[in-house]
Amino acid sequence: MRDDWKQLVLIAYVITTSVLLLTGASGHLIGPESTTAGHLVSFSNTTGTMQDSGTALSNLVITNPAIAQAIVQAVNTNFSVSGSGTGVADFSGMPQFKLPVVPGYAASASGEIGHDSTNHNWHVWQNAADNFMALFPTATPPTSGDVAGFLETGNTWTLEDLGAPIGLANANNWTAEQTFSKSPTGSAPGTLFSGTPTTSSLYYPVVYINGGGTNPTWFAESPMLAINTPSSYNTGASAFQVAANGTSVFTVTSGGSVVAGGSIQTGGSKQFQFGNNANFSGALGVISVGTGQTQGTGGSLVATAYESGGTKFTASGCSNSTTVGGATAGQFASGTTGTCTVVITMNGATGFTASNGWACRANDLTTPSNLISQTGSTTTTCTIQGTTVSGDTINFSAIAY
Repeated sequence: MRDDWKQLVLIAYVITTSVLLLTGASGHLIGPESTTAGHLVSFSNTTGTMQDSGTALSNLVITNPAIAQAIVQAVNTNFSVSGSGTGVADFSGMPQFKLPVVPGYAASASGEIGHDSTNHNWHVWQNAADNFMALFPTATPPTSGDVAGFLETGNTWTLEDLGAPIGLANANNWTAEQTFSKSPTGSAPGTLFSGTPTTSSLYYPVVYINGGGTNPTWFAESPMLAINTPSSYNTGASAFQVAANGTSVFTVTSGGSVVAGGSIQTGGSKQFQFGNNANFSGALGVISVGTGQTQGTGGSLVATAYESGGTKFTASGCSNSTTVGGATAGQFASGTTGTCTVVITMNGATGFTASNGWACRANDLTTPSNLISQTGSTTTTCTIQGTTVSGDTINFSAIAY
């Protein structure tokens, strides 16, 4: 055999590690050692010659390499494995599959995925952009149904378990107080937690929002919802506020004042209570002032002045005219010289019904020496009588009892 052929065969042997894939007929291709057409030619490392292997090419079975294989790709050149049809590159039998791990890796085209070994982030190309893939460690898996959050540690992005959602379907999983990452003022964080009894008679509210101030002492009648505003909160700020279409309609100031943009109403015999001194209650159209926390009429009402409102009274008798005033107080002009009687109906012709009757007092402003006295009462009227001069002005006031 020629030396250059031996060199070629040796190179081929090294590449295939076992069988040289060359065939030939007697006296053809390589040498007389290959005597059967279609047989493979093998190299004998004992004799150093080529010989007929006795195996046809059609019977050759190629197995996986018995030793680890490494492909070293030159820098800045591409390596492609292409295919066609519906074939699948199946790696399911491999115990491990490793993707690119490169310092500063970033995906730049569709199908690219790799790991940035500097910042420890996975990158994948999606929607014409390089994207992070945030993962969580298998050592600390999240709880099913919890809220997921994004956590950046250094330059590494991961997922973290933020606990059960508040106020949603899994709210019953909320077993510990929740701390806000930042309060609305941007200072100390606030807390939100579900209350538990501290003693047999003192309880926390069911839900308590604490802006960072000192916890108050809760009474046995603790509310379902409590808001604690710290003394360091903005001056004049409200502890609670309700707005409609951007406009405040109900506010509880940090000083305890209640400011309503509309009316405050109660239904039926419900009451308004003010501290431990008095409460307002009563049926429709009636205000009762009680004492302490007891609904009733045992309290007092103190004000600078009281003005009679409602529908103006009506009067009959003494040929009266020119009536002015409110429902239970006012004045009229007498049209009689001499003794006459006037029946006054409270709150106009429809009347206002007192529990028992009316106590009335009246004066003749034009002729003070003429005395006017009450002579009768019903639940809607009072009757006065006296001596007048035609044109005298008579005033009166009435209190229901």
